[in-house]
This record gives sequence, C-alpha cells and structure tokens, in this order.
Amino acid sequence: MKQFNTYPFFILLCLFYFLLPTFNAQIDSWFYAACVKHHQYLNQPHHLLFNYFGLGFYNFIGIFYSNVEAIHALFIMNAVAASICLLFFNQLLKNLGASKDLALSLTLFCGSCFGFFRFATDAETYILPLCFSVISTYFYTKSDKIKHGILASLFSVLAVTTHQIHLWWSLAMFLHLVVFRKSSKKFKITYTFFQFLIPFIYLIAYVSQTEYLGFFNYLSGEYSKGNAGLDWSFMAILLTCINVIRSFIQVHGNSILLINKFPFLFTIIFSVLLYIIFILIKKKQSHLAFTRKIDKSNYSILFFIAIIFHLIFAFLSSGNAEFMVMLPFLLVAFLIARYNFQSFGPLIPISIILLIWNLSFGIIPNRFLNLNSTKIQETISTNNSEMIFMWKEKPLIENRLCYKYGFKPFNFITNEDSAIKLLNSGASIIVDKQIGMDPLSRKKILKTSNESWQKPFNSEIIDSIKNFYGKIYIIRISKP
Repeated sequence: MKQFNTYPFFILLCLFYFLLPTFNAQIDSWFYAACVKHHQYLNQPHHLLFNYFGLGFYNFIGIFYSNVEAIHALFIMNAVAASICLLFFNQLLKNLGASKDLALSLTLFCGSCFGFFRFATDAETYILPLCFSVISTYFYTKSDKIKHGILASLFSVLAVTTHQIHLWWSLAMFLHLVVFRKSSKKFKITYTFFQFLIPFIYLIAYVSQTEYLGFFNYLSGEYSKGNAGLDWSFMAILLTCINVIRSFIQVHGNSILLINKFPFLFTIIFSVLLYIIFILIKKKQSHLAFTRKIDKSNYSILFFIAIIFHLIFAFLSSGNAEFMVMLPFLLVAFLIARYNFQSFGPLIPISIILLIWNLSFGIIPNRFLNLNSTKIQETISTNNSEMIFMWKEKPLIENRLCYKYGFKPFNFITNEDSAIKLLNSGASIIVDKQIGMDPLSRKKILKTSNESWQKPFNSEIIDSIKNFYGKIYIIRISKP
C-alpha cells in the first residue's frame, strides 16, 4: 500500500537529535567529555576508539567554532552518527527485500525508539558503534563482491573497537558467514582476514598503556578491576524485561511527577495520542498483513543470533539498558528478512505515537529540566577542598568536576565504614539528602540507601537547594 510522504518526518526526527541535546548528561558522558577536553585517559579498553573519534570531531568542530565545549561536540557527533545510522538502516532494509515505503516507515520507528533517541541526544558511547554495525551489515547484505566484503569487515572492526558490546553483533555476522552464507571462499577469506584487525588494534593499544598488567586484563577492562561483573539473579531478569521495554518506550518513575507538575500540557499530549489511536482503529487498512518468505540468504538467522547474544549479555550485566540500544534495529531487520509485508498501515501512526511519548516523558524533560541537580555539591566541593564529602551522586559530581578542572583527586568517599572511622577520629563529613519524591529507577533498585550509620553522630544542615524532585539538604556530620 502507498504511504503518505514520510521524508519530512525523517528530517524532523534527525533535527530533534541536533536540537534537543540533554541538559542532564549521564555520568559516563561527562567522563568522556573530560577525556576529550583534557586529552587524558583516551585509551579505554571497553570503548577503545570512541574517545579518539570524539577528540577528532572536537578538533574538527573547533576549526569552525573555537569556543565549542567538548561535551557539546560529542552531542553533535552522536546526532550526526544517529542520522547516518538511520540512512544506512533504511538502505539495509531495502537490501533485505523491503519496499521503499516499508523501509522508511520501519526506519522511522527505530529512530523514534527511546533507547536510540536518548543516546542520540547524549554524549555516551552507544550510537557511534551502532552506526558502524549498521553500515557493516548494509555492505554485508549488499552483494558478494569482494569490495563489499572488505567494507563490511572494516566497519565491523570499527564497531567492535568503538565499543566491545558490538562484538556480539560482529560474532553473529561471522557465524552466519562461516555456517549459513553461500558465498565464494575468496569472499569469506577476505572478510575473515580483515577481522584480525580487531586483536591487532587492541594489542597496539595495550602496548601503549601502563595501567593494566596482562593483555587479558586489558581486554576485560572494568571486569578485571572488579568494577563490573556478571549477574544471574532474579533482579537481573526483572531489569532485563523492563529495559527491553525501555529500548522502545520511556518508562520511568518520574512520569507521574511530570504529569502532576504539568497537568494541562499532558492533557493535550494524551488527547493527541488518543486521537491518533482512534483514527488508527477507525481506519480500514489499520492492520499488518505479512507472509513467511523464503530466506535463501538466511539473513534472518544472522539477526536472530545477534538478538540472542545481546539479550544474554545484557541480562548477565544486570539487565543493562545501554546494552540493548541495538535491539529495535536487530528485531526489525529480523522481521524484514523473515517476512513479506503486504500491508503496514499502522507503522507510521505507531511511530508518531512512540515519538510523541518519548519526547514528552524522556527527551524534552531531559533537555529543559534540571533532573540531575548537583551544582551546590560541586560548588561546596571546590570551595572547601580540605573537607571530606560523601555525595549520593559522587560519580556524577566527580566527573563534572573533572570536566571543569581536569583530572585530580577529590576528597570523596563512598564507604560507610570508612566514614564512621573518619568521624570517630574527629573529622567532619559533608553529605547530601534528598527530601521529596524519590522516583523509582534502576539505580535505586540496585543500590538501596541506608543512613542509619549517621544516627550516633551530630547532624547540622548547612545549606539547601530546590530541585525538580523537592529539596536537597547539605548536612555536616560530626562526632558528638
């Protein structure tokens, strides 16, 4: 069936990536921006080349705008990568047999998904490698020409070396090549040969660093340090299920608070959503119609394996939402490789509903509301460098300070036992306490706050500041 013109929708979506960068950049975003700004710690094993791409883009933008902030340069880089990713994904779907209208409709659906949208407007590491994986798969599915095999392998190398999580997508493609793809030996050997660039690049990077002892420890990065690990718990299953949903649509504990704060605005939003749903139901061609296709190239197996690999690893990483950014793209590619769609009327309305919802509950609040209010803690930390601090948002505050002033030690602690020892020795500790709504989040589920250790000591409120969720009190804890 013929769809209405979706190209303006596509252009608008890409513009959103550029025009709505978050005002609440994540913890790691500030660290990467600090690395780029101060030219330090560029060599990070889990996302080896990302900081180098960030530094190159930062210097490139600096040619035209010398006062650009490093974190803003990373915002722009991710917006560019997100737009390129959608362009190549649209072509990839055509390679898999989708019509022009169907390919564009599904591309807009993926581009509106929250997991992709949130990182397209942040300075995190997940959009650039996804872009490389999509480009790699585009060339891999384009033809059996050797030049396409070389390009597919090279972009796969870039994806893995930009973030290790794309090892699973790359491995799925390699398994498909070896077991399921009916290509010439020359194509397979050429593709495999260039894959050896991955260990070669890591070996060069390992030799040039001094922090890690042993190549395996370097490859495993934070896992070898004990800062990350594998989790087989029921909570990991629960978080995996929640974050699979959040890969598509924003679900967060602050949604109720947003509705309470802006009731008139959300009344309009819900009215628009209900109207679209009403039109969708009323419309005669509002159903999907598809049949199983003969998948001679077995591309559906490639995407199915990649989905399983990524889901398992995300589950073992406590249901990490960041490791699921690629799921909508892999799922859509799997469906197109597996089925012929004769009717796809609901896709554009569903994409519009998804876009409005994710903008309303995720992207726009993150752009215009100060949800990570740490300014008072940062000011107190820099003006009282002789004091000891135990901030709840310690990693975020520390990385923001490193971005502003460079990498240097701060008197921050996180361990309660250490705090008690310091207090008993006569030291004072500055802490913060949120009063008001404390929305449910992944961080809150995984790490419960226990303030009982403060009870034997004196507490004195020395400052406070209002934020979106209520009020933050700055408290000095000392021995009686």
